[in-house]
Amino acid sequence: RRSGTAHRQHNRMSRDYEDDYAEQEEEEDEEEDQPSAPDPNMRLFSRNLTKVPDMAMTGQLRLIDLRYNKLTVLPSTLTMGSEKTLESLFLSNNLLMALPNELCRCRVLSDLRVANNHIPLLPPAIGMIDTLVSLDASVNRIEALPETLSSLQNLRVLNLSKNKLREVPDDQIMFLTNLTDLSLASNQLETLPLATAYLRKLRFLRASANRVTSLHRDVVRLPKLVELHLADNLLQKLPEKCWRHATRLNTLDLCGNKLVNVPHQLCHVTALTILGLTRNPELPPTIAEAAFGGARAVLHVLRMLGGEEGGERMTESRESQETLMTEADNGESMRLVDEERRRKREERMKRLQSTVTGHNQGVGNFYRAMLSLSLERPEEEDDGVRETKQRLVNRMLRVK
Repeated sequence: RRSGTAHRQHNRMSRDYEDDYAEQEEEEDEEEDQPSAPDPNMRLFSRNLTKVPDMAMTGQLRLIDLRYNKLTVLPSTLTMGSEKTLESLFLSNNLLMALPNELCRCRVLSDLRVANNHIPLLPPAIGMIDTLVSLDASVNRIEALPETLSSLQNLRVLNLSKNKLREVPDDQIMFLTNLTDLSLASNQLETLPLATAYLRKLRFLRASANRVTSLHRDVVRLPKLVELHLADNLLQKLPEKCWRHATRLNTLDLCGNKLVNVPHQLCHVTALTILGLTRNPELPPTIAEAAFGGARAVLHVLRMLGGEEGGERMTESRESQETLMTEADNGESMRLVDEERRRKREERMKRLQSTVTGHNQGVGNFYRAMLSLSLERPEEEDDGVRETKQRLVNRMLRVK
């Protein structure tokens, strides 16, 4: 009897196991029948593509990667279905001549890479992408920057190296106060923008291989600056009373300039570990020889020249006097930028006044004047523009 009971129990357990196994197989079959979620990342890099496939422009994508292809034109519909979801757009290393304005409608785009193309101008509406954190437009043919660039106030990394820029207007970068990395190397710049002094979070400034002739002390004073690259420019001298403020600077590359001397105050940059001074043929022999020994050797020579060794240390009164002079000079770049903005504002008000006096007859002239005012930059829609528009309206009402 016992053996018969055990046999029945064994059969019952076998049937239960078979039922469970069958149910599991049915669940797996149902899962296989259900369609899988579409991949939000479109990766089509290094495919030798000459046009974007239609299938790539469907769905709500978070990443579009089309690097290392042979694209010459981008369809305006590339980001149409992903305007609310696209976070990263990689278009580097193609043959693009332009970027469609439609991509500026992406609401959450944070990383835009268009390096190594043939682009002469960034989209005028790029300022609409206010979520942009990183913009790499290096190795292109950009000669001028769009005015709306100043609207990208969340931008942290801006790479414009290896283009054809002759200047970077102060108004276009002074509002980019979150920038930590600015690359302007290998352009045709003769001066660094004074508005760089407003970039208080800047850590890396790369401006080598330009035609820069002077370095303003307010750039050196940037509180978080870690690396400053100015090799292969036309610098003849460096500012003096500012280096005590460069407390975090560890890399200073000044190779390949026309420096005739190096201020001994540079020895106060205690964090400096990399100092490039080679290929400056006019430097004094003592500094030129020390340059081959690295930063420590140069700083040692500068201390000797500055009288900080051998019992010739700077007295306390002299230090306090230097500090007072430095504080008096502090913010000079900002003052110059403000003066330039004030001058432009005065010129602009004169232009607005001439608009009022020159368009005071007829409906057609009225609308042409209003159109010229509407083309003013949106951020400059100040009281002057509004007052001028109102005066035009009043004149028009009196004419009618």
